[in-house]
Amino acid sequence: MKLNKTYALLLALCLHCAPVQAVSKPAKALPPPYNTVPLLVRCDFTYPTKAAREGAEGTVQLYVKVNRIGLVEEAVVYRSSGYRYLDYPARDFALETCVFTPGLHNGVAVSKWTILTVQWELD
Repeated sequence: MKLNKTYALLLALCLHCAPVQAVSKPAKALPPPYNTVPLLVRCDFTYPTKAAREGAEGTVQLYVKVNRIGLVEEAVVYRSSGYRYLDYPARDFALETCVFTPGLHNGVAVSKWTILTVQWELD
């Protein structure tokens, strides 16, 4: 009978105890996966002579493919300014003079497409 009372007492005490959680090693903090688009560092544009003579202004949007080292490999006019003599020089200057930070995929530099907007304004 004494065994039953002791067992009942232990059972009653355990029911009032907080549950015990298993202790495990903390997980190592992993860096988040890096997925970024190319960011413009530098571009040198010179206003096209014909556009300046005619007083043409406008905005050109280009799709540019930036390679793993940040240079423009390809450029395509996405939205025209309405003037070919603003659109094509913007594309050519992007190919020749623009430098970007490369895009990243899971922390590794990769070629990526991005949009470059060129605003042609006369002073």
